[in-house]
Amino acid sequence: MVNKDFQYCYGGINTASHLISAKCMPILLYGLDACPVNVADKRLLDFVQTRLLMKMFNTGSVDIVHECCVMFDTRTVSSLVVSRKGKFLTKFVNNHNSISVARSLAWPDVT
Repeated sequence: MVNKDFQYCYGGINTASHLISAKCMPILLYGLDACPVNVADKRLLDFVQTRLLMKMFNTGSVDIVHECCVMFDTRTVSSLVVSRKGKFLTKFVNNHNSISVARSLAWPDVT
């Protein structure tokens, strides 16, 4: 009986975790790769994620939430913003359209 309860609970949490990463995170992160995001904004986004996970895991402890994030391999929103911004800027620099050509003419590399 305990094993069935554990599987039911784990399956529900695992499904909810997948739904959050598949459906909620893209909405939360939409457009942030092209916008300037300061440290306070990243902390606010991490706070939203932490509070959501506190409600999901029915706890008031941030330490438990961080441990659950490690167990379910969930990255923080701030780390996702940094990685998405890096990908965006790499694509932007490597794109040879009129905007990036005008940018390279206006701000030549000083090396």
